Amino acid sequence: MADYWLPTWPGTEAAMLLAMANVLIREKTYDREFVRRWVNWEEFLREERPGVAVTFETFEDELAKVYAEFTPEYAEKECGVPAKTIVDIAIASMGEKPASRADRP
Repeated sequence: MADYWLPTWPGTEAAMLLAMANVLIREKTYDREFVRRWVNWEEFLREERPGVAVTFETFEDELAKVYAEFTPEYAEKECGVPAKTIVDIAIASMGEKPASRADRP
């Protein structure tokens, strides 16, 4: 049984998921240590953002810029799911922060 029903219009699920990612990035509610260790963020900065400092904090700032256009309001217009529902689900999805892969046996 699901806690939420997300009746997106056909073919618009990606807009909702991008908006959820936007919320997680903006609120910094993702597992930062996991991303720092397992995402090729240094390569991303060197290839996509030459000239910026190659630090994880810079990566977070640049990633926020990449996702900035995919707001919950954008997704609401695209897929029909209320922006507030998108925000609520994005935040609820993080509940307790998952253990970093490095912390797992």
